[in-house]
Amino acid sequence: MKQLSVIQTGLIPVRSLTVWHYLYSGGYNYTIRKWDEKGSCIAIFKGHTDYVNCLTVWNNHLYSGSSDDTIRKWDENGSCIAIFKGHTDYVNCLTVWNNYLYSGGYDGTIRKWDETGNSIAIFKGHSYAVNCLTVWNNHLYSGSDDEIIRKWDEKGSCIAIFKGHTSYVLYLTVWNNHLYSGSQDKTIRKWNEKGSCIAIFKGHTSHVSCLTVWNNHLYSGSYDGTIRKWDEKGSCIAIFKGHTSSVRCLTVWHYLYSGRHDGTISKWGEFQYQDYYGLTDEKKKEVLMWEMVGRQLGLSKDIRLLVMRCLI
Repeated sequence: MKQLSVIQTGLIPVRSLTVWHYLYSGGYNYTIRKWDEKGSCIAIFKGHTDYVNCLTVWNNHLYSGSSDDTIRKWDENGSCIAIFKGHTDYVNCLTVWNNYLYSGGYDGTIRKWDETGNSIAIFKGHSYAVNCLTVWNNHLYSGSDDEIIRKWDEKGSCIAIFKGHTSYVLYLTVWNNHLYSGSQDKTIRKWNEKGSCIAIFKGHTSHVSCLTVWNNHLYSGSYDGTIRKWDEKGSCIAIFKGHTSSVRCLTVWHYLYSGRHDGTISKWGEFQYQDYYGLTDEKKKEVLMWEMVGRQLGLSKDIRLLVMRCLI
């Protein structure tokens, strides 16, 4: 897998990515940017007065959480149609569960919201900032600076505590009926529903800041500037080193996308013909030359594409 293109976002760093018909990014210049597949910024959503830390999609609207302590609800045109207030410090993470929005904050709480912005429940238990949320088998899971993962029911009761990390829990995701957590302690842990850690994935040399699943593999991004690809046993089967600064977020939109501290978004994958338009002029000339040679030799499209992938 190769780094196919790099988007210069103007957001330093790129703190969050999500997909809603297009790619959306949030960063430290208080805005959200909307990108097409060619890497062109086609809209800028303005309204937050501090960093945009997280993004999610719910019922055909975009939601953003910010260090200005608010959540904003947006339509596709970039109009802010509601502001959710209640957290007393940064909003770090968002997720959706059973048709409610859940937010985790630096104030140590999780809030449950309806679509109109009413805060209808507050989940308390963490002693420090809530950094990440995910849903697994009809329960909510949260990770915190207190080094703990908590499992919650819909009433806000904490029904299990997962311990093992030795520093902040920064990210949670689910893959093949297991929970995975990334931590500032440089590791990824694999958990069963009972809270037993059944594997520790080691390899990163700094914080594991983000996780995602793509093509039945786990991908992790780190402050060490790399992305790692893992199998279920915890073997690192590839390291992607195109970054020159920390990797802050990952998402999938036909390809793997990573957001970096230096304000860029990288697109990763195997070269396809449609990726030609994202190449430099020099690379375009090289690809065209070999495409012409391949056609003259009567090579099939698959073989010609394989040659292109070796060139890029």
